[in-house]
Amino acid sequence: MTPERWERIKDLVEGGLEREGSARALFLDEVCTGDPSLRTEIEELIGMADRIMVMGRGEVRGFFERADFDREALMKSALWD
Repeated sequence: MTPERWERIKDLVEGGLEREGSARALFLDEVCTGDPSLRTEIEELIGMADRIMVMGRGEVRGFFERADFDREALMKSALWD
C-alpha cells in the first residue's frame, strides 16, 4: 500500500467515525465510489474502532497517530479480548 493511500484511508476512517447509521453509509458510498477494496478496508477499521468503543476502552479518535499503532494488534484486541 502506498503512503498516499494509507493517508487517505486514515482520513476516511476518521470521517466515518464522525458519522453514524445512514449518514455513515452515505459518506462511504460517496468517498469509495468505484473502489470496493477501499470501502472494505475502511469498514473493517471503523468496525474495529466501534468495537473498542463498545467494550469501554475509551476514545479511539486519533488511534492512527499512536506510535504503537498496529492494525493486526488492533484487530486481535477488538475481536478477542
